[in-house]
Amino acid sequence: NTTLKASHLFANDLTSANILYERLKNGESFEKLAKEVFQTPYLANNGGDIGRFTTDEMDIAFEEAAFGLKVGEISKPVPTAQGYSIIKLTDRFTKPILSKNEFAIKKAEIASYVYKKKKELATREHLYNFRDNLEFNSEVFDALWNKMNENYSSAVSKDSEFISGLKSDEILASYKGFEFTLEDFSTEYRFTPLSLINAIEGKDGFENFVIGTALRAYLFKNAKEANLQDQPLIRESVDETFYSYLAQQAIEDLKKSISNTDEELRIAFQKNQERFYKPLEVNLSRIVVETEEKASSLITQLQSGADFISLVEKHTIVNEDLLTSGELGFKSVRNYGSYSAKISELKIGEVSEIINYQTGQYTIYKMNGRIEGRPYTFDEAKESVHAFLMDQKLNDLKEKTIQDVKEKHNALIDIEKLNKVTIQI
Repeated sequence: NTTLKASHLFANDLTSANILYERLKNGESFEKLAKEVFQTPYLANNGGDIGRFTTDEMDIAFEEAAFGLKVGEISKPVPTAQGYSIIKLTDRFTKPILSKNEFAIKKAEIASYVYKKKKELATREHLYNFRDNLEFNSEVFDALWNKMNENYSSAVSKDSEFISGLKSDEILASYKGFEFTLEDFSTEYRFTPLSLINAIEGKDGFENFVIGTALRAYLFKNAKEANLQDQPLIRESVDETFYSYLAQQAIEDLKKSISNTDEELRIAFQKNQERFYKPLEVNLSRIVVETEEKASSLITQLQSGADFISLVEKHTIVNEDLLTSGELGFKSVRNYGSYSAKISELKIGEVSEIINYQTGQYTIYKMNGRIEGRPYTFDEAKESVHAFLMDQKLNDLKEKTIQDVKEKHNALIDIEKLNKVTIQI
């Protein structure tokens, strides 16, 4: 029942964050440093102001630090999932204490939030402790980085010969008696998703990647030593993952047997043209407030000529809208769900009626731009037609495959017995 208002300064690494913190201690202002740190105009021109927020709306470490501050107080650099933030608390508003009935209604939600928060903070503490105390063998690390960098295509494609060439009993890093060898790294690397490998940027990024793989190996070693793999829930989870993997591989094999000719694509396009239509796109700005009365007041002000952007910056409860002056950019009108029809009727420059998506959120939209809908040409729709036809053929092939397996193994489904089964959720 407490809402905070804060500003922050952001840095990608602890060294940069500490420099900013020392400059603050030496008398430089948040406003001056924000102009240096941020490229986003709103943050740069408003001292790093991030607006109002309450529990479970910000990075959990950021939130934990902010709620521990007094108004006007400045935090030390706080590690978050994005980097490091120095937080200045600018306002705090606490509603009256919850009644017993309100607390009873919110109790399960509060308990879930507290558990999630404790778990996340404990996880991060363990991660930061591992990161800060992991000791690298700099020569081995530099040689590994050079090898990965010089053989980029083989590294990204996880070429088996290249990965085998990484194996060695040389120690890459160590942590409290745990030794992470090049052979351990090659094993972890083999099972790392390609999306994480592609996200590596430069030598610092590769160092963070190695820290992650070393932590994974360390946790796996500890889990095995504690015999966690023998626990029923763990075993069940492993089996479920394995069976899901097998099912996905079976589907991938079926997909490989399917192809579409250009003629099939054109026929499918002609028969299903209503599917291949580019919908109306709209560029809206919005103001979101917490009460209908406040929204009605803003409508009156807008009708009297008030500036929409000024009202966004003064009243919105959605922090990210401060960064864009409330502008959402061009999106399909379908994104606005059940209100898409009303939004479609707005002309450029017009303001919508009050829209209540959920309790405590009343939205006013302004139409900035429209791109009218139209049918796609065949060339524009070709990829979508291919996916549509592939799905149709895949579904048919899955049904045929299932039927073939049932006949081969003389399997049947007893609907009468199935209907008698009680499923508890």
